[in-house]
Amino acid sequence: MGTSGQLLLPGNVGREPRQVGKTVKLSVATNRSWLDDEGQRKSVSDWMTVTFFEGKMADFVPRQIHKGDKVLVQARVSESMHQKGGVIHSTTEVIAEGIDLCAHASPRPDQ
Repeated sequence: MGTSGQLLLPGNVGREPRQVGKTVKLSVATNRSWLDDEGQRKSVSDWMTVTFFEGKMADFVPRQIHKGDKVLVQARVSESMHQKGGVIHSTTEVIAEGIDLCAHASPRPDQ
C-alpha cells in the first residue's frame, strides 16, 4: 500500500547532486524558526534527500544545480510497506515533480 502527499521545499542544496543508477539524488536543507518561551529566536534545518527519476529533470539537476544553490522543489511523499521474513518494513521517499533554481550560491568560473 502506498500513500502520497504534496510538498513544496524551499531550501539550500547541501552537496553536489549524486547519480544513483538512473536516478539523481539531491540533498536539500529547509530552515524553520520560531520564538521560544523566553522570546529567543530558535531555528533548525531539516535535511531531505530528493529523488529525481530519469528524464529531463534528472538531466537538468546535475548540470545546473550545485551545492549552496537556493532551490524550490515540488515533490510528493511516497510511502510503501512490504513484509520480509515476517517483519513489516516501511520506506518513505521524497520524489521530485519539479524544481526551480532560485539563486546560485556564488558566481562560478563557467558563467
